[in-house]
Amino acid sequence: KPMPKQTWKYEDVDKHSTKLTVCPDKEIKAVRYWTAESATRDFRKSKWVSKDITPKDECVIEVATAGPMYKVVLADFDYEIDGLPYTLTTQVKILEPK
Repeated sequence: KPMPKQTWKYEDVDKHSTKLTVCPDKEIKAVRYWTAESATRDFRKSKWVSKDITPKDECVIEVATAGPMYKVVLADFDYEIDGLPYTLTTQVKILEPK
């Protein structure tokens, strides 16, 4: 059986937000996106926060920038293949301070 594939793209909506659009080729069981903020590009000590969203054929996530802070975003997509869980993750996007 072929594994799930998905395409995604990040685009700046305006100077205050970025949009992540993901198009999976199979049914998604769950979707969540993660964000963290930091004064620098080093997010190792940052608190990561996740938010669940409703799975759709095309998932659109809009993330506001963090003002004077750097912000990072990525998304996880959970699938089920032959009864087994499988997760794909987008690339990480670092949003510059505004």
